[in-house]
Amino acid sequence: MIEQAVGAWQPNSFLRRHSVSAYFLLTFAISWTGALAVAAPALLRGLEVSKLSGILMFPAMLLGPSVSGIVMTWIVSGKEGTKDLFAGMRRVRVPARCYGMLLIPLALAWLCFSR
Repeated sequence: MIEQAVGAWQPNSFLRRHSVSAYFLLTFAISWTGALAVAAPALLRGLEVSKLSGILMFPAMLLGPSVSGIVMTWIVSGKEGTKDLFAGMRRVRVPARCYGMLLIPLALAWLCFSR
């Protein structure tokens, strides 16, 4: 077995000590990489970024906080922490009528813009 030198730099220990800073840095990197991936084809051709690309940047940038949260949970708490994270997401029970309430804004938008 190889023992690590005392004081050696270990990425996991650094990320555990500075987990909040690492989370925000990772979120920033993932979000802006996603936005750049959407906009890069137009920018490399010297064209303006289209409205559709601008709209597609939004979901691409939303990946940053989600992926960073899962990755940092895995780094800080290990496999058990990640299991707990996903188990907590499954525990939420919402009555069916609440899902029906989500349809009200869609119905209103349809009524307003269908004329």
